[in-house]
Amino acid sequence: ELTERPQKRYDDTDLILSTICEHGYDSREGRAAIRQMNRIHGRFEITNDDLLYVLSAVTFEPIRWNERFGWRPLIDVERESTFLFWRAVGRLMAIRDIPETYEQFERFNREYERWHFAFTPEGRAVGVATRNLFLSWFGVPHRIGSPFVHALMDDALLQAMGFRPPPRAVRSTVEENLD
Repeated sequence: ELTERPQKRYDDTDLILSTICEHGYDSREGRAAIRQMNRIHGRFEITNDDLLYVLSAVTFEPIRWNERFGWRPLIDVERESTFLFWRAVGRLMAIRDIPETYEQFERFNREYERWHFAFTPEGRAVGVATRNLFLSWFGVPHRIGSPFVHALMDDALLQAMGFRPPPRAVRSTVEENLD
């Protein structure tokens, strides 16, 4: 679905995660959303480490995005509460071996990326579909908008997706306008 119906996959993910965030993981609605997510994931052979990595990405990518583009840095209690929230969700998803501290979980996230971020044709197909979905929301042609989306990515992600780094002027423009 990531490549064939990316908007549906995005909408499904958004619905589930928004329900958990808006109602809480321990609410009736939140628990139903987690059960649905577990049912969906249960149809596929997904390793615990892969589930753990995705949980870590959901935890740390918004924090990193805020560090790069936010109007103010998060304070320690905000970072810690984000970690505790998603750790609790991960436990309800029956993900094993979730690190006990923010620092340990972030270290896992960085190490996983160091060892697993690599170009594959399948990863590129997912990257292209996701990028093109994003551009479609704004009605921007791919050939014009792609460098601007690439400017949002760090070098490791660009390499893993097989995307060209954007021109410096484009990266500067994006970074200045999102600050």
